[in-house]
Amino acid sequence: GRLLHPGCGMSVLPVRLHAAGCELAIASLDTSRTCVEAMRSTYGHMPGLTWDVQDVRCLREDEVYDAALEKGCLDAMLCDSEDSAASYVRGVARLLS
Repeated sequence: GRLLHPGCGMSVLPVRLHAAGCELAIASLDTSRTCVEAMRSTYGHMPGLTWDVQDVRCLREDEVYDAALEKGCLDAMLCDSEDSAASYVRGVARLLS
């Protein structure tokens, strides 16, 4: 299965899930190239874990995930605007199988 981790920042949650035996492929997305590059540099060798630069309000529709792990991105979107938050929620919902 595949797990989406939107707005990942520098979170090590995917690394901890992997270490605990989680066998899902985890795709972590963030708009910060600095965060994504740092995570790739440190943990990119771990099988099943990926980090990509992408705006979670404009998710690619060609990806499908079994679940999404949301741990703060929606709060950040709500600080921007209700429209940003709504775009984010709609985008994640579209990607769930």
